[in-house]
Amino acid sequence: KDAAGNTLTWNGVKKLRVSHESPENPIEFHQIEISGVDGINYALKENGGTAAQSSNAYPPDTPWGHASCVIDGDRYGYFNRTACLPNGWLDVTLSEPRWIESFAIFNSGFDMCVYANG
Repeated sequence: KDAAGNTLTWNGVKKLRVSHESPENPIEFHQIEISGVDGINYALKENGGTAAQSSNAYPPDTPWGHASCVIDGDRYGYFNRTACLPNGWLDVTLSEPRWIESFAIFNSGFDMCVYANG
C-alpha cells in the first residue's frame, strides 16, 4: 500500500526473472509465489505457471534442483538450483498477463558452492 493506503498493483505481468552475474553463488529457492489482486497464486503449476532456469546443478533424474520445484506449492520441499556459473537466471512465467498485487520468494538459505569449497 502507498502512503494514502491505496493498494498498489502491477498490471499485465507475465514473467518474473531472478538473475545474477556471480559464478560463485547459484540461484536456489524453495518457492516463488506471484499473487494476483484476487489472491490466487498464478505462479503455481496447477494454475498454468511454468519455470525455467539457465542450468541445473543436479542430474535430471533427481527430484530436486529443477526450476519446476519453485512452482510446486511447497515452501519447504524440494528446491531449484542452478550451477555455479556466471549469469545464472530463473524465470517464472504465468499462463497469461495478470494484475499482480504481490510476489514472495522463499529462499533455501544454504549455499552449496561455499560449503563445497570449504
